[in-house]
Amino acid sequence: TLVAALEAAWREAGWDGPRAAKPPDAAPPAGVLAGTGPGSWTGTRIACAAARALAFAWGVPAAGFPSLDAVAAAALRRMERRDGKAPETLAVVRDARRGNVYLARYRVRPGTPPGPPERLGPDRVLPAPDAAAEIPEGALLCGEAAPALAEAQGAARLWRVAEEPEPTDPESIAASAARAWEAAGATDAPHAATPRPPPRPALLPPV
Repeated sequence: TLVAALEAAWREAGWDGPRAAKPPDAAPPAGVLAGTGPGSWTGTRIACAAARALAFAWGVPAAGFPSLDAVAAAALRRMERRDGKAPETLAVVRDARRGNVYLARYRVRPGTPPGPPERLGPDRVLPAPDAAAEIPEGALLCGEAAPALAEAQGAARLWRVAEEPEPTDPESIAASAARAWEAAGATDAPHAATPRPPPRPALLPPV
């Protein structure tokens, strides 16, 4: 469960767990972040509610970040390490059921190492053929639905398909969360005049 995973993480960090009022041997957390999806509506609601509850208990801000950003960051890092170069564009697709996929598209800033993926619009849910039509030739396609989408649309030769399992490495999650934290606002006070917006699940309209 989520609580059990949190307790394990806190123990590994030398804390008393989520029930502790403050970490005993470390600075208080600056805030609490949660992935907002898109994905399981129940799962994202639980994650956002837990983040807001912990933030309230500790007196710190809470904020959310799009979960697909972490997938994009991890795929880009793996490809750069393996191939020594990064694609110009990147697309993340996840299964949205009933023949639909969640789609997020990104531009990759050139450099060594390349800059973080820059979003080309919000997350969307689309029929698989419509999503495929919006992914440019040469793009890196990643996410759990990437191999199936490329095969079903006969477009494997058009894209660079990341066939590795969908990543959940802490570095990519932390980097994506940090960028969202900075973008959400500069205040660290939970009751400041312009606090960060609390995390809310990403609810995309059905097709």
